[in-house]
Amino acid sequence: MSIHKPLSEIEKQDLDNLITNQISESRYLDYKRELPENSSRDRKEFLSDVSSFANAAGGHLIYGIDAPKGIPKSLTPMAIDDLESEINSLESLIRDGIDPRIHGIDIKAIEVDSSGYVLILKIPRSRNSPHVVSYQKRFRFYSRSSMGRHPLDVHELRNAFLLSESAGEQVRDFRRKRIAQILELSTPVPFEKGAKLVVHVLPLEAFTFGNRLDMERVMDEQNVWNQNSYVYRYNFDGCLAYNPINFNSDYLSEAYIQIFRNGCIEFVKALETMKKKDYLAISGNDIDQWILSSVKSYLELLNRLGVSPPIFIMASLLGAHKREIVITHDFGGRREIIRTPIYPSIPHKIDRSTLLVEPISIDDYEVELEMALRVIFDSIWNAAGHKRSYSYKE
Repeated sequence: MSIHKPLSEIEKQDLDNLITNQISESRYLDYKRELPENSSRDRKEFLSDVSSFANAAGGHLIYGIDAPKGIPKSLTPMAIDDLESEINSLESLIRDGIDPRIHGIDIKAIEVDSSGYVLILKIPRSRNSPHVVSYQKRFRFYSRSSMGRHPLDVHELRNAFLLSESAGEQVRDFRRKRIAQILELSTPVPFEKGAKLVVHVLPLEAFTFGNRLDMERVMDEQNVWNQNSYVYRYNFDGCLAYNPINFNSDYLSEAYIQIFRNGCIEFVKALETMKKKDYLAISGNDIDQWILSSVKSYLELLNRLGVSPPIFIMASLLGAHKREIVITHDFGGRREIIRTPIYPSIPHKIDRSTLLVEPISIDDYEVELEMALRVIFDSIWNAAGHKRSYSYKE
């Protein structure tokens, strides 16, 4: 068990709860009485611990808790004269002593009382594993199990490299299967035909065996992920929210959000096709906005649930073949095109029925999301002959 809260929200009470509930060390959690000193031995042990989390499933490394035999007994606050300098020193040691570099590590100091602090490192499962401790040019690989840290033997190391190579394929395979089901109309709710936008938000740790979200807590966070107040319920895959067009026997929907038990999230939205005299069009600025708003809310949800980056973001357009992408605006409740295609004399249309945009990876929740998503937006607009997305200034 680890701490299922964003690092920024962890407080002293959460540390007390670890002790009260006797939460033992595990694959995801390790306790230390005090910070590493400047000796080579201490530094190597620190780097071994950090890399073992990144090479396994991620987790929390907590300094300032006495835990004989792995069971937390008491807080042991550490007197730190210059907190910023201490944190910078740890970050520098990680940066210089582990290869390749581990992205997304966060460190938080919690002031226990006047006697000192407890330091928490949140280490994500890495998409670039396996990482080697390269300190003083003595190279060692480590991972973690329920028994704690251990060095990787030759067989485990070979498997670690194979798993690293397959991580991206696991993500793509999930997407391929989901897209195939959507195309076959095998969706959680009956969905109207026509062009669709599909957004997938896929945490790497979702593909770790046994990873599960607390679905009750997901439902409690509806103000984050179900901001449009869709109809919602539990289903076999996890939690579902959907927007029905009508309540007739067919019960068709024009949008749904499926949150899977492993932490993967799928958003599907019907795209309005505007029929003009000589062409069909869909709104590019609407697509950009739906992607941005949905990804933003789903990342906030995953952060609240304590899910660690990296998180892969994917967008797909289905059934948009032979449609142009245009800029639109609402005038008195009417949707109007306010910008013609780049080459009005030679209309450019999407040339395929299934458009799968290359995924991007979010390695830090503090990322400037609009800029990170720009490559996705540009790719979609490129598909209809545009130079770039017009949701941005040049």
